[in-house]
Amino acid sequence: MIWLFKPDHPKATEFAPATDKSTGILPGLAGVAGKPVQVGFDGGRLTSDAGILLLAAIERRLGIADRLAACIEGPRAPERVRHGLVERIRYRALLIAAGYPDGNDCDALRSDPAVEIVVRGDSHYGRPEAMAWCERKRIGTIFGLAGNPVLLRQVSPLTEDAALARLAGEGEKVRRYGDFRYAAKSWTVERRVIARVAAGPQGADSRFIVTNLPGLPQSLYEKLYCARGQSLPRGPSTHGLVPWGRPGPRT
Repeated sequence: MIWLFKPDHPKATEFAPATDKSTGILPGLAGVAGKPVQVGFDGGRLTSDAGILLLAAIERRLGIADRLAACIEGPRAPERVRHGLVERIRYRALLIAAGYPDGNDCDALRSDPAVEIVVRGDSHYGRPEAMAWCERKRIGTIFGLAGNPVLLRQVSPLTEDAALARLAGEGEKVRRYGDFRYAAKSWTVERRVIARVAAGPQGADSRFIVTNLPGLPQSLYEKLYCARGQSLPRGPSTHGLVPWGRPGPRT
């Protein structure tokens, strides 16, 4: 397996050309068998355990864990149980199927994207208490964030760049993306804010989201926050995008 990491300073060196910040693509690589080669840095967090998603879906459809649990008497008091017998059987079976038979890799696998839950919601769901709770539980979050004068000042260079690009004929509607650290008065810590700025016939429009996820700003905004109707079963052995409210319109 080859791991590719986005450089902190994507400038040209004697070994490689500079990356294109607008696309995250490293240009100038030699082709293979007549086909172009591109290295992208917009994949965010990657996993080699994606097959577990298919196995989890098959298991749920067949009800294997439920049927096995029905054959086992659970002597524990239900009010003291955090994860039921069905969940534990399912998780153990999927660990074995994914190549982790020892069952001692659960803590490390919590950070694997294949077993991660991401919470997404509008700005009114992004309460400080909700974000802090998710962060303590190592749950990914991506919430809308209402604009304010401080945020608008942060993106003024992006706004100007988008407006000039539109005047230069780049397009009828020109978008720019960026990110920065920001702390609202009600927050106890700084968080990553992603901005989408658009210049169009109606003037400038700025949207903001706050997230603890890695990845390129444009990819997180367009592919994750603006995604609609994407929800997978929740549980300790599945990946899910859990919507809290409806995301803002993709404009």
